[in-house]
Amino acid sequence: MMKNFFFLLAFFLIVSCEKIQEGSCKVYEILQGNHYSESVSSELILQKCDSKIEFSFVVNQSMFYDPEVQGFKNGHNKIRGIVCNSALNIPEYSARITWRCFSLSNLDIGFIVHLPTMEGPVLGFLLKNVNVDDEIYCLIEDKNKEGFYFYVENLTHGEVSDTLISKHGAGNVKSHKFIDSPYFGGDGRASHDIYIKICTIKI
Repeated sequence: MMKNFFFLLAFFLIVSCEKIQEGSCKVYEILQGNHYSESVSSELILQKCDSKIEFSFVVNQSMFYDPEVQGFKNGHNKIRGIVCNSALNIPEYSARITWRCFSLSNLDIGFIVHLPTMEGPVLGFLLKNVNVDDEIYCLIEDKNKEGFYFYVENLTHGEVSDTLISKHGAGNVKSHKFIDSPYFGGDGRASHDIYIKICTIKI
């Protein structure tokens, strides 16, 4: 019964949502008290993609939050990424760009990687102290045996950062899906309405 449920869920997530096109931009809205930027019926857009995706987004004031008031100190909020093999593998085998606030005026851009060979996620930071109205370019590439490669650039101020995260023995994959919708959390939910404009460059 549960197996059939997860199969239907995966199928629904893949085929029920609009397809994202290269060169398109979209404003995503995470409403107060929610995790996902879309309604329950279309929480994620998952579509087949290459092993490398590129996109950009503009930081705005709504992305800032107070972790002390919200009680949300350790989670990374997800902007966009790729999942390997199955659509249900996000907590098992995926790579995403994240953002996190340490205060109302401190926003950092990072990454989160889930691997089938690791008990918990691999987390890190790429750009520190990003400002409102900064445009951030992001690239995520699955280099298989080499690992997941992340490159980010603050197009407004010129800061660049990249890193290669080892897969720790996880197997190579040929099938990738594009995780389109932003997600707030960890466990914490959005303390106010959040709006993020993301432009798709390559999928």
